[in-house]
Amino acid sequence: MLNLENKIKGITVAPIEDRRLGEVGYGTEPCNQALEEIEEVGADWISLTPYGRMDNLQSTDILFDFEIPFEENVERIKRTAQHAKALGLEVALIPHLHVMTGEWRGEIEMKSDAEFLEWFKAYDSYVLRWAQEAEKMGASLFSIGVEFKSTSNLYQDRWKQTIELVRTAYSGPITYSANWDEVETV
Repeated sequence: MLNLENKIKGITVAPIEDRRLGEVGYGTEPCNQALEEIEEVGADWISLTPYGRMDNLQSTDILFDFEIPFEENVERIKRTAQHAKALGLEVALIPHLHVMTGEWRGEIEMKSDAEFLEWFKAYDSYVLRWAQEAEKMGASLFSIGVEFKSTSNLYQDRWKQTIELVRTAYSGPITYSANWDEVETV
């Protein structure tokens, strides 16, 4: 069993999902080189941050892909996790959402509770799929959400349902990645 009582010394390995840049991003040789350098600086954890997307802050649809097809992204992340674990690094999987208008996901604003509940259904599908992948790849930690400030305190019961759903797919420790100004209230 993983002991989370010890300090985590980690680095986020950010995705580059843009094919126009060539062979870069998760699962590539430059990524493998970065993982080896991470170990050399004394880190013992990495976080991998796959992205889904919403059109805007009022969208109740969540698309699983961002700049590359979802299944390709899954395979690249699996390769990255395998390489990291072979180097002795622990892996945290922290799925993110990108809002295509450039707005911040922490300000999702629906017109009604019914629309928020529709958003949660879409989000549940997204986060459940990544929880399943986290379990398959043996991730040491999984984040159920990142910086959803507009929902984290208003919809606590609904977030508990999301947690229960994630627990059906992922057996390891879970967390929520709070923004700096919500960390005391989540």
